[in-house]
Amino acid sequence: MECPPPEQFVEETVDLSRRYSLDMLWIVDDNFLVDLDRARGIAEGWARRHPQLLSFCEAADRMVSRWPAFNVLGDHMLLHLERV
Repeated sequence: MECPPPEQFVEETVDLSRRYSLDMLWIVDDNFLVDLDRARGIAEGWARRHPQLLSFCEAADRMVSRWPAFNVLGDHMLLHLERV
């Protein structure tokens, strides 16, 4: 099965979320990072559509990283990159 292009994927997920009034959409894709250009396109599309989501993720990451029980479990970094 061929993956839809990033723009179509973002459109479809936004449409599903609105159509069914979803609070959360759980997407599992073992191959998401196989095509880094596609993954970047999807991430940029969601960030453009939901700028508050990136701010929320950054704030949540900063808050949770201060909790002693959680900061040692961290296995990720949240990067906010901006094209200029």
